[in-house]
Amino acid sequence: FGAQPNGFQQAPQQQPQPGFGQPAPGQAPGQGFQQAPYPGQPQPQPGQAYYAQPAQPNAFGQAMKGFWSWIVSALARPTVENQPKILNGILHYVLTAFVLSLSLFFVASAFPYAQVGFTAYLLIVIVTFFTLYTIQLTGFLVRHLVLQDKEYTYKRSFDEFGRLSIYALPASLIVLILSLVKYFEGFSFLLSLIFVLYFLGLLYTVYQGLNRTKFKADKFLLLLASAAVILVIFTIVGMIDRRILEQVSFYVASFF
Repeated sequence: FGAQPNGFQQAPQQQPQPGFGQPAPGQAPGQGFQQAPYPGQPQPQPGQAYYAQPAQPNAFGQAMKGFWSWIVSALARPTVENQPKILNGILHYVLTAFVLSLSLFFVASAFPYAQVGFTAYLLIVIVTFFTLYTIQLTGFLVRHLVLQDKEYTYKRSFDEFGRLSIYALPASLIVLILSLVKYFEGFSFLLSLIFVLYFLGLLYTVYQGLNRTKFKADKFLLLLASAAVILVIFTIVGMIDRRILEQVSFYVASFF
């Protein structure tokens, strides 16, 4: 104790062992230290550095990216047959019907002394969604049941009919813009054009069914049977739409 001024002895410093912190043979400089993997993660192979797993992509972002690619492909080639994805067809149908219902609501609200409430707007939404969906459903029923094209499934009908009616989406956006700026000169024409585009998609669906039918009957007779089914369905749809629109007129008139 008398040899040290403070009464304490300094412990000898420990020298690092040879090779401590140095890269192993076959490793590049700077890879001597590696982060240990978490429990449950794969162990790195000898001589390999450990890298963290990348984050999983967002499911919503992937769906929107796929839907946009589907729109671009459908605009370029509406009749191409790919692996059907029902989500793309449903998104196209819902988006087009929603935009059209908004357009009709703005047009109805633009008339003098017209006050369209929530109930009237809800009825407009029902009419729009019901009418567009019935057109797609009619094509499926005629091709699958009347023409007996069993390969044309309900899932496939959403995707293919969505591609055939893809031009209705930009047309409905134009109609919405016209209704927002209260320019109604070409509104009726564009609105009629949208339903014509849907009807042309229905006719092409029936045409494809005539080429792939399993029936041995004459194609003209099958065409007459298909036209009869379409006429009956559209007559029923027209009667239902008229009753709903009468209710819309009643709720609008009740505000006068």
